[in-house]
Amino acid sequence: MRDDDASSSGGFAEGGFVEGGFVEGGFTRGGFAKGRFAKGGFAKGGFARGRFAHVRAAVRTPVGACSAALLTLLIALTLFAPLLWGGRAAAIDTDALQQGPTGAHWLGTDGLGRDILARVLVATRLSIELAVTATAIGVAAGTLLG
Repeated sequence: MRDDDASSSGGFAEGGFVEGGFVEGGFTRGGFAKGRFAKGGFAKGGFARGRFAHVRAAVRTPVGACSAALLTLLIALTLFAPLLWGGRAAAIDTDALQQGPTGAHWLGTDGLGRDILARVLVATRLSIELAVTATAIGVAAGTLLG
């Protein structure tokens, strides 16, 4: 095929890019310029309506809603687990040394007879504190180093 055949028979200029493609079809007619961004997006303040508009939009999706629910559960567990199960996690039961999972101890007990599930739930606070601290150190070092 010659160059003049490509341009006159629906090639880059007529068919693919200009008439039914990037300019008229996807980009201007129903895409970037006249579509979502112009109607309710950047042009009319759709993305600038609130400080957390992108968070609200993400939570409206099924994955975002599930993630928000799990994050809320994790924060609640971090705050309330030491209050609810702190005594049970530290209690030593010499009659239940290294027991397997039972009705009383769902994950079993350790070498001192302490409930493993209660200890895991209470240790969530320490894990979250360490993760937040490591993230803060990483952000601070990254900001200083550029």
